[in-house]
Amino acid sequence: IPHYSPASDVTASNHTISLFSTSKCFGMANWRIGYMIIPNHLFSSVRKIQDTNLICPPVISQYAALECIKLGRNYSGPKIAKIKEVGTHLMSQLRTIDNLKFGSLDGALYAYLELPNIGMSDMDVVKQLIENYRVAVIPGQAFGVHERCCLRVSYGALEPDRLFVGIDRLVRGLKEIIND
Repeated sequence: IPHYSPASDVTASNHTISLFSTSKCFGMANWRIGYMIIPNHLFSSVRKIQDTNLICPPVISQYAALECIKLGRNYSGPKIAKIKEVGTHLMSQLRTIDNLKFGSLDGALYAYLELPNIGMSDMDVVKQLIENYRVAVIPGQAFGVHERCCLRVSYGALEPDRLFVGIDRLVRGLKEIIND
């Protein structure tokens, strides 16, 4: 199904709130910065809600995000292209691992992997990957998955050359762990 934004309807501007993230649009993964476009008459109410939010990114990060938004695609285009390059490389390397299940990235900056039944918990796999292969991933249990051995692999925050090294270590480690 093709994406449809209610904000694209010219009659919706008085009652539509649009939320955005700088992670994918501006190559600012892990900065945790988003923004919204709202009708003027909702500003006061939304500000009251936001005012109760106790967590926010550092001010310097907010200014960096603002500059990225002002600069637009000319600035962010090359960063996004690098992220896509890394995602393509990650997917091609993951396909070389027998019995590993994973979906497509579909715009995400991470891959969610399901390992075959190897008699290890996801935390044990994470520890081995860190200790033996110097690569860190997040266990599936951090996302509520306890009955299967799953891992979340994020790739949006580093430069491609560093990520390619990490991906190679990850794939080597997973192959060895799965085939033991």
